[in-house]
Amino acid sequence: MMVSMWRFVHRFQFTLLMEGLLLSASLVTGSYAAGGLSSAWLAHVGFAPTDLLTPDFWRIFTSAVVTSGLSWLLSAMISVAVIVGTGEAMVGSRCTAWTFWGVHVVALLIGSLFIALPLYHFGHPLGASLAFTGDIGPSAGYFGVLGLIIARLKKTWGRIAGVAILAWLIIMIWLSLAQEGSGDVISAALAHLIAFVLGWLAFSLPSLKWNHCAKRL
Repeated sequence: MMVSMWRFVHRFQFTLLMEGLLLSASLVTGSYAAGGLSSAWLAHVGFAPTDLLTPDFWRIFTSAVVTSGLSWLLSAMISVAVIVGTGEAMVGSRCTAWTFWGVHVVALLIGSLFIALPLYHFGHPLGASLAFTGDIGPSAGYFGVLGLIIARLKKTWGRIAGVAILAWLIIMIWLSLAQEGSGDVISAALAHLIAFVLGWLAFSLPSLKWNHCAKRL
C-alpha cells in the first residue's frame, strides 16, 4: 500500500504540488469564501501588464496559484488534476513543470508586451482595461500543457482536436469582445489562446529543442 502510494506521488508530483499551492493560496488569502479574493489581495498577488514596468513583475508567478471564489478554486483544481496530470503521465514531471511555468510566463509576457501595453500606449479604449487588470489563476499554464497533450496525440486525432480547441478559443475571444466583456475576461481569453498555441507548437515542431524534453522519463 505504501509502495503504491509512493509511486503515485512520485509519478504525479508536480500535479500534486500545484494542487497544494492552489489550496494553500486559497486558505492564506481567504479567496475560497463567498466574497472571493479581496481587492487588497488582488492588488498584492494578481498580475497586470503594467507590473512589468515596476519592481512588482514577480506577481507574474504568484498570480498562477491564486483563484477567487470556491467554484473557481474547484474548477482550477479539477482542470489541473485532469490536464496537468495527463501531461505528467505522458511526458514526466520535469517536462510538464517546465511547460506549465514556461508557457504561463511567456503567454503573459506576449499578451502584455504585444497587446495590452501597445493598445494602452496608443489610446485604444480596450488598452487601459487590459493594461491595469489583475490576472489570476493557473489557466495559462494548464492550457499550455493541453497544447503539449494535443501535440503528443496521433497526427490525425491531434490535428482534429487541436483545430477544434483553437476554434473554440477564438470564438471565446470574439464573444468576449462582442459582448464588451470586462478586462479580466478578455485578458484570460487571450492568454488561453496564446498559451495553447505555444504549448502545441513547442511540441509539434521538430526543430525546437524544447520538444526533446517530451521523452518519457
